[in-house]
Amino acid sequence: MSLKTLSTHALLLSLLLVLSGCGHEPATLLVYAGKGLKYPVEEIRRQYEQIKGVRVQVVYAGSDTLLATIRKTHRGDIYIPGSKTYLQQADDLVVRASAIAWHVPVFAISTGKIDRLRRYEDLLAPGVRIAIGNGQMAAIGRVADSLLQQMPAEQGLAENIRVRASTVNELIDLVATGQVDAALIWRDMLRWSQGRGLGQAPLPGQVNLVKEVPAILLSTSTAPDAAADLYDFIQSRGKEIFRQHGFER
Repeated sequence: MSLKTLSTHALLLSLLLVLSGCGHEPATLLVYAGKGLKYPVEEIRRQYEQIKGVRVQVVYAGSDTLLATIRKTHRGDIYIPGSKTYLQQADDLVVRASAIAWHVPVFAISTGKIDRLRRYEDLLAPGVRIAIGNGQMAAIGRVADSLLQQMPAEQGLAENIRVRASTVNELIDLVATGQVDAALIWRDMLRWSQGRGLGQAPLPGQVNLVKEVPAILLSTSTAPDAAADLYDFIQSRGKEIFRQHGFER
């Protein structure tokens, strides 16, 4: 059984617990969001609940895992993956969709290596320990795969990869605790508590891997009017909340 399948099964079990706690509350809305989006999405959830008086339950996981869960359960109102590529995969589930933020990938550098690792070229030196995401489970993993495809293998990046993590949260923890020297994450994560004090090295100038983050109104909603209201809220107030959390190009 693959890691992706295991993660999907684990999320399904968690989701059953979530749904069992709100089965008699028709006003409760279910949102799926990529783990790297948690800070702005949690703020959107709090504001919406306070203003509208409607409960919002958010499930966080890798974007691929979330999409697989939506298809298996046929439940959910809003899907916010880490990249626009998931909009195409979710095509038959989409009622409405539009961009709400931008994800900019950078290499986070551990505090003990900031002086040595300032540029992308520094990461190619022998012995540098790098972590990237799993391309089958998280949006940041697909960015890593694209980077490896675009940059010549002889530059040494692939040889320095020590870990492929299933979520971007695991990546920032790895570099924050010094288990690796660098990890490919989203730039906004450097504002997280784990990211404070970390250095950063930008991607090569000729590589543009900035990702558009969409909000998707799902056809699986059992309360389409309420779901549409939350979707509109995300489009209006949510964009500014994402910007305040560093989701800018």
